[in-house]
Amino acid sequence: MTTTGDIVIFDSGWVVIDRFSEKLLKCKDDDTGKYGFRNTSGEWEIEPRFNFAGSFSEGLAAVTIDDKDGEEISGFINHTGAFELPPVYHEAGTKFKEGLAPVVQHIDVTRKPGYINRGAWKWGYINRSGNLDIPYRFGTADFFSEGLAAVKNDKKKGWGFINKMGEFVIEPQFHSVRRPFVNGIAFVIIKENNQLKRAYINTCGEIISNFIIE
Repeated sequence: MTTTGDIVIFDSGWVVIDRFSEKLLKCKDDDTGKYGFRNTSGEWEIEPRFNFAGSFSEGLAAVTIDDKDGEEISGFINHTGAFELPPVYHEAGTKFKEGLAPVVQHIDVTRKPGYINRGAWKWGYINRSGNLDIPYRFGTADFFSEGLAAVKNDKKKGWGFINKMGEFVIEPQFHSVRRPFVNGIAFVIIKENNQLKRAYINTCGEIISNFIIE
């Protein structure tokens, strides 16, 4: 096995473009189409048996499998490949960060009398014990960074940032979020006068600088 930056070339000749995380690399088996994890020697540490897998973070990785009815469900495995948090979620977010991870479940939605209640898929956040710390109420959600997480609220158009109490610290207003907070700065996309602009904001939601997307 040879490595060049984020590119890992195994002796078999196939290439994976990814990064090692916690000494394990997410890989897709060409023969089965399943995902597993290789170690730094290029050997399968966790055999490829997942429909999809995320990278390890804080000792866990999100993976997707089929249930008995053929529906995809997600949970979190540890470094041995065993489920530490069982696959009971419709979808699991990118990864655990700062003790929380975004997940999706189908919830009932109260509608006006006479309307059919079909429910909706909503994102919330679980902790390492699998308990729901932040209720399912977001249209989309990302991982936490520096105490804040980017979420999209269906009732208020746009993306904003919540704290670990699930409260909006920065109200939904951005077209999208390209990078979470790092050293107190996040990279977002804003829309002004029908133009999309890249912008950097601080933890108060104030724009530090912006420029038009060409």
